[in-house]
Formats: sequence, structure tokens, C-alpha cells
Amino acid sequence: MKSLQRDSQLWDKLKNKIVNIDLAEIDFKNAGSWPRPGRFLTLITIFTLTLILGYQLYIKPLEHQYQQTKALEKQLIQAYEIKALQGANLIAYRQQMSEIQQLIKTLSSQLPDDNAIPELIEQIGELAQNNRVEIQSLKLQPIKDNKIYLAQPIDLEISGSFHNLSLFIASITGLQRIVTLHDFSLKPDTKLLNLRIQAMTYHNKKTVQTGNNGSDFGDKNHSADKKD
Repeated sequence: MKSLQRDSQLWDKLKNKIVNIDLAEIDFKNAGSWPRPGRFLTLITIFTLTLILGYQLYIKPLEHQYQQTKALEKQLIQAYEIKALQGANLIAYRQQMSEIQQLIKTLSSQLPDDNAIPELIEQIGELAQNNRVEIQSLKLQPIKDNKIYLAQPIDLEISGSFHNLSLFIASITGLQRIVTLHDFSLKPDTKLLNLRIQAMTYHNKKTVQTGNNGSDFGDKNHSADKKD
């Protein structure tokens, strides 16, 4: 207790001396002869100012530079991870591109040229005979330009039993060339069914179908026995 009281008294005396110091009377040339508390306070002040100035002039800019470097490091790591992932998938990507190009080549070979339209009509007639349905009407519609390819709509009206019509439609979709079927309309016609349907075949862009747009082939003997 006595030690604490003594320290408290010394600290109080030091504060009183610091408060009563007149800076105008201080002779900095004779700092060596200053009282010990004055020299101690001066050293603390100089040390504090040095720390503050050092932090503002050197440490703070270094901290800012460090933060920028850390942010750049994070960006570089993310870029590296993306590049590494792309590199790991490069072989698979090239293989996929090769498969896609092969698929495009295969599909392109299935797109008929101009002279294949009569062949397609002939094949439809043969399928009608093989599946025992009768073609009431076959009409080519104007070509549709879809930028990458040309589409040739063909309106068909056929009659037959439900079973034979189903076989005929399955045969159409099974052709080597690409033919899609749209706009089904099925109505009863005496003992048989009447089917209206639009078949769509496709052409390479480099070829242009001429001469048959809007042509109505009617019933060109593409018929078969109506017996199921």
C-alpha cells in the first residue's frame, strides 16, 4: 500500500510540473541540463511524433499497397482456376466439336437437293401402296426460308383404315432423308378414315427448289387396295 501511495504521489508531482512548464522559458540548447521529468516528457513526445509520422509516411502507404496486392492476387488466382478448368476440358471440348461437326455433316447429307423432290414424291406413293392407303391429294407449298436451310411443305390428304394410316405415317418418318409431319387432321369417311397432314422436307441452303411450288399432284394412282 505504501508503495502504491508513493507512486501516486510521484505521478501527481510529475503532472503538476508538466502543467506548470512554460514553453517560452524552455532553452532547447541546454536540454541536457533540464530536469529529469522534462527530459522524460520531451523524449516521449518526440517518440510519439516519430511513430505518428512514420505510420503516416511509410506504414500506411505500405498497408494500402498490400491490400491492392492481395486483391490482385485473388483476381489472378481466379483467372488461373478458370484457365486450368478450360485446359482440363479442352480435349473433351474438341471431341464434342468433332462430334457436332460430324452430326452436322450427317444431317446435311440427309437434306435433299432439287432433284430429290420428285424422288421423295415417288417414295411417298410407294409407301402408300405398300401400306394400302390411298393418296387423295398431294400438293407442294411455297418453300420456307429459315436462313440456315430451306423447308419444303407438302400437303397430303390420304384415306385408309386406322391401322394402315398408322403404318404409312411410321414409314414416312422412317425415310432416310429428314421428313417431319405436322398439322394432323383425322375425319371419318364412310368405312375409312380421311387424314390431312403436312409433311416437311428440308433442303441445303445452297440449293433452291423451283417449278413445283403450289403444284397439285392430285391423285396420281398412288393408291392400293382398301382392304385392311
